[in-house]
Formats: sequence, structure tokens, C-alpha cells
Amino acid sequence: MENKQILSIYATSDSVGFMACYNGKLEAKKIRYSNGETIEAIKEGVEYYKRNFKFKAEKVVVASSIANDIITNRKGVKTALVVTSGFKDLLKIGRRSRNTLYDFMPQIKPHVVQKKNIFEVEERVNSKGEVEIALNKKQFKTIIKNIINNGYRAVAVGFINSLVNNENEKAAILALKKSGIPYTLSSEISTHYREYERISTAVLNSYIYEPVKNFFTDIKNLFDENTEIRIMETNGGVSLFSNFRYKDAIQTLFSGKIASLIGAKTISTELNMPKIITFDMSSSSSDISIFDDQITLTSQMKVDELPVRIPSVLLRTIGQGALSTVETVDKGIKLDLENKYLGDEYRPTLKDISIYLGYLDSTKEERKEVIKKLKGYFSHIDKLELNSYVEGVFKMAVAKFSRHMRKLAAKRGYDTKEFNLLATGSMAGLFSTSIAERLSSEEIIIPNKNGFFSVVGMLYTNTIKDSSKLILRRVRPSRQFDFEEFDELFSELKKEVKNKLINEKIFDENIKFYNLLDIRYEDETYEMTIPFTRDFIEKFHKEHQKLYGYFLKNSLLEIVRMRVRGLGIEKKPNLRRIEVEDYIKIDKPKYEKKQKAIFGGEEYNIPIYKKETLPINTLIKGPAIIKEYGSTTLVSPKFVASIDKHKNIIIRYKAKY
Repeated sequence: MENKQILSIYATSDSVGFMACYNGKLEAKKIRYSNGETIEAIKEGVEYYKRNFKFKAEKVVVASSIANDIITNRKGVKTALVVTSGFKDLLKIGRRSRNTLYDFMPQIKPHVVQKKNIFEVEERVNSKGEVEIALNKKQFKTIIKNIINNGYRAVAVGFINSLVNNENEKAAILALKKSGIPYTLSSEISTHYREYERISTAVLNSYIYEPVKNFFTDIKNLFDENTEIRIMETNGGVSLFSNFRYKDAIQTLFSGKIASLIGAKTISTELNMPKIITFDMSSSSSDISIFDDQITLTSQMKVDELPVRIPSVLLRTIGQGALSTVETVDKGIKLDLENKYLGDEYRPTLKDISIYLGYLDSTKEERKEVIKKLKGYFSHIDKLELNSYVEGVFKMAVAKFSRHMRKLAAKRGYDTKEFNLLATGSMAGLFSTSIAERLSSEEIIIPNKNGFFSVVGMLYTNTIKDSSKLILRRVRPSRQFDFEEFDELFSELKKEVKNKLINEKIFDENIKFYNLLDIRYEDETYEMTIPFTRDFIEKFHKEHQKLYGYFLKNSLLEIVRMRVRGLGIEKKPNLRRIEVEDYIKIDKPKYEKKQKAIFGGEEYNIPIYKKETLPINTLIKGPAIIKEYGSTTLVSPKFVASIDKHKNIIIRYKAKY
């Protein structure tokens, strides 16, 4: 086990969370900031650990929302796109699917690169991979020169059918290198079908590369040269910052949220609870995922409604967390999970609703101010009905969150009744019991260090590298499959992955390989990822049945892609486990104070406990509030909570006792 002094850092748009691991202990810190002074906040945190604990980080793991924030707020560098002649409108056309079916005036967000920033060049590869027109290098050099002269700071190259044959894209590399401008080739950044999604991924990578690289460079400069800096990535692994290249910027999307999933998997293993639905909610975002024993992998992501096709962990963003706002519409109510700029206009947030209902520990002055604002906003509501009305808003949020979870579970072929809920983040504990009740989940886990769970999860990450090969091979179930040929092809991919991991300072004995196939029925649009085993056809049928409700045993199959995932197992910190004798020995838990709260339209005087004062396995009957540094947990009237030996809060129905 590793005994290094490790510091994990998760930087969001308004705060930085830290977790220092040393001598088997964890020490958390959160610093809030404004005006984009992220690096200053990180520096303050590093100095805090040095000053108070004589802590000198030997290894630093960093996650950040910077890539997401840049795309969402359109703050990337001026980026150009070079496409095959005749395909200038590709990004504008995109996929004309409608997420709001009954909206007669749907708002379609434009891409980060507009038509005026797109340049066409003569070249063409057909769908079979045959080069019909070689790249016009002279024309391409002229385009790159014009791009640089017009102030563009990055360029993406996306040629049609380059995934089948990227000869023309590779022919562009020499001119791009000579120009010195950061570039992304679509065939290198994404090895997945569908031209729009692949080229979109290349554009987004170029758009964010410079600010993302500068951000991590500034962090690197805060530490000694010998400090090992690793970056959390979308695929659930980490990589050395010293190996950061042009095409790696897009790999930092959702990195902090994905670190939380790694922590969730660790908790589920410790508690022997393989079936988990995760709900991660902070002040600025709400995210969900689901897994059955193993974390679910996908290649389909969206950031601000723009597609990204890279290997990633399944994660769905469903709202803006505690900053989601409430709006009255024709005496009705609308809950907007998106956090929209309202100027000076006041609208209640979910945080305000929680304070009004007494679900958040707050001062009398703070609650008095919130009540005053809500009464003013809901002035059309009878005073006697206001409590029930505000509670109805809370229940509406619960219903929306639960509906997203049921939808995600149904898409994966799961029944939420079989899954436990793991709630992470500063605000998730407020909604967890109400959500579990709607999902019929038997147990709720609020993990230790809940308000810092992403930075805790980063301590348990491994290095992950992928290589893939487009193959497009049809398979007839009635014929003998040539396993020897595929074994040879997988061996080639393993060599590529092994070299990547060795470059990450991972030794042979710590590497595990996973052979995977992306496979589908002939003429289907989407493929499924299946482990490559001697019975992979039967496994595919079984998974298809589970996901879509049917399978076609005698149908022609199509293997789209072969993939090898290499897992470089990192040494984990040796954390001291909490034993019963470490807890305060008291017969009855003592609450800090009591606070009025509303449940079912009735007022209760509920106790507020500090988690660190609660002994192991002592039952806390709801309604009650359990608070710790960085997060608050609400135990509703129908539930009972206890602290387990790992300092997790476990919540179950009272009827279970």
C-alpha cells in the first residue's frame, strides 16, 4: 500500500476542494473564490497544508470543471475547422433530433465554431476507404496561412470517411507542424463512427486545448519538479501531466464527477452492494449514474448539448443542483433545473426552498431572510397554504430527479428496486430519502467525507489507456468464428496499450488487459460493447435482450470495432480504518440544537447532530439532520440512520427495524 503524501484537487467554477492523504489520515479543505481566481485559490490551499500540517505533496491528482466551463460559457480560443469540400454545413446541420418534443419553438444551441470559421479543401475518401482525391497540399497550406493571419489560435481537421482511411488527414500533419498552430485530427481524437460526432469532438478539443493546458501548467508550477502530477480523465483513469498532448484536452471533461464514480465503486465493494444508483449534487450541478458490479462504460457524451465521442464512464448531467430555480407560471409552478442568468430578478432556488422547509442547518437571520423573500415571491398563495406549496416545490424536484434515474435505469435494462442509492456531494443528502422512497431503494449510503467525495475518489484511481481498430466484420452465427485471427489482432492492440502505460511509469506486473468488441445486429444504428470471449455471441444476445427487450439469435452480426483497454493499477493510500473504540462512548447521541422543519404540511421540531459525535451503529430516528464539514444529510420521518465502521451514513426504512 502507498504511504506517499498525496494531495487531490478538484477545481470548479466557484470553489476548490482539497484532500490531503498522509500517515493513513485524510484532511479536507474547501476554498471558495470569485472572479476566476482559481490558481490563487489552489495556491492558498497548498500553503494551508504546508503551514498547518507540514505537508509536502509527493503526488498530486487534479480534476477540474474548466473544460466544461469553457464550452458552456463559450470562452475557448478562436478556432478554425478544415473540412472536405462540400461539407461546410456539417456542424450546422448536425443531428436534428428534438429533445423537447412538444416545444413549437425549440432553441438549438449553435456549435462553438460557426460557418464563417469553416474552410473547405479539395480531398475525398469514399466509404470503402479508397482515396478518390488526394489532399490538395498547396491549397491546404494556403488555408492554414490564412487561418493564422486572421488570428485563429487553434485548428481542427475533419475529413469525410477519414475513420476508414485517414491518409489525407495524415498528409496535413506536416503543414500543421510547420505552422506551429495547435491542431486536432478527427481520426486521432475519436475512433467512432458518425462524421458529425467525430468532427464535433475534434473541434471541441482544439477549442479548449490552450486554456486547459495553461491551467494545468500553472498548477504544475505550484509544486516542486519532482512532484508527480496526474490528471483525472473522462475514461475513469489518470495520466501524467508530463505526457499531456494536443489531443488530451477533451479527456478532462467531467473529470471531477467521474472521480466521484470511482469512489462510489470503491464504497460499493467495501459494503458488498454491487447494484448502485449514484446521485451527485452540489450547489452548481446534479449528475447521475448506475452500475451493476462494474462501472458502466460508454462513448456517447454531450457537453452543453454538443456531442463528444470518446471512451468515458457513464454519467448524465440532469440539472444545476441547488442553484436550480423556481418560476411561477399562470399561478402554477415551473422548476427549471438549468441555472439561467436572471439579472436582478429574484427567483427561489432549491437551496432557498430547503432552508424555508428547515432541511438545511441555517441561522435564524438567514432563514428569516429566505422566508421573507419566498413570501414576497409567492404572494399570490394563501399564507395558510404556503408551507404545503413550498413543500410541493421540493417534491417536484424529487420527482424530476427520480424520473431521470428511472429513465437511465430502464435504458440499461435495470429495475431501480434492485439498486441502492449512493448520494454524494454537498446537497445530495437533502434529497436522498425522498428519492429512495420513489425509487423503492432499500438502502441509502452517504459516504464519509461526502462533501469532498470527488477528491476522495481521486485517491483510488488507476491509469487507463485504450487502443482500438475499426474492422467492420460481419459474423454469421451459424459459421465457425476465426478466433485465431482476432487473437493476433488483439495482440497488436495490446502492444500499443502497453507502450502507453509504460510511458505512464506503469510496470508490467501492474497491467491488466481487457479485450472488447463493439458489436451490433446488421443495419442497427448503435453498437454494444461486449468482452471478447469464446462465447461473445451468446453474451451479445443476452445483453441485447436485457437492454432492448429482444434478441435475434439467427441474425447477421457486425463487429464494428476491436478495443483493448489497459488498466495500470496504481498503489492505493493505506488509510487507517475506523474501529469502534475510536468513537465517543455515549449511551444516547446528543444533538447540537433543534430546528423547525416541515413534513407533510406539518411542523416538527427536529434535532441537528454533528456526525463526528455519533457513535457507530447508534440509530438516529427521523426526522433529523446530520451535518458534517461540506455536506448535510436529511433523515425524513420514515427513515432511520446509523454510522458504520467506515464512517458512512447508512439510511434505511424504519420498518426494517
